[in-house]
Formats: sequence, structure tokens, C-alpha cells
Amino acid sequence: MSDFGVIEELWRKQFDELAAGWEDLPAGVRAHPGLKRIRLAALIISDNMGSMATKISELKAALDRTRAARPLAEWHEDNGPVLWWRFPIDEPPWCGTPNSDDWPHYHTHWTPLVVPEAP
Repeated sequence: MSDFGVIEELWRKQFDELAAGWEDLPAGVRAHPGLKRIRLAALIISDNMGSMATKISELKAALDRTRAARPLAEWHEDNGPVLWWRFPIDEPPWCGTPNSDDWPHYHTHWTPLVVPEAP
């Protein structure tokens, strides 16, 4: 089971326990604004678990694509400068394109160059 699956299972168990005990609470307690807000938040979070799981899966797939080494044949000019690797990895990557004058010619794989956002 994935990390998210474990978290979702624990959350659903806690939510089910909260939902099951709700009707057993005295009416005055159920009417308490703070408890009503907590229950509402639990319902909203529970309803959003599916979309959260989808988003987490999409982000993980994007991260996996960024980390996966791609062969030289898959590089295209539209990719621009990337990080070039030789396996086994025994030196830092070279950054640039195969069209550069200083291309070392021995790198076989590349990964995207991830540019950070400004702080």
C-alpha cells in the first residue's frame, strides 16, 4: 500500500468513528458550534480525499518523469539545455545541448533542467 493509501485508510477509520458516534452525542453537544465546525471540516476533507489522491498521483508521476534518465535519442532542440549523464554516474552532469561546441560526446542520457522559481 502506498504512503497515501495508509494515510487515507487511517483518515477514513477516524472519520467513520466520528460519524458513527455523532448521533450518540447529546443534542446540546451536537449543537456546539465548535464541534459542528469540526464535523463539517471532516466531511469536506472526506469528500475531497479522491481529488487529493488524484492530485498526489499526478505530482508523483511528474516527479518520476523529471527524475527518469532519458536516452540521447529522445532529446530534441525543443528540450533546450538539460543535464547530461554517463552511466555509471562517476562525475557531475554536464549542462547544455548536443549542439553546443563544447559537447563532450560521451554522455548517453539526460534529465530535464529544473529551474527554481524566484523566492
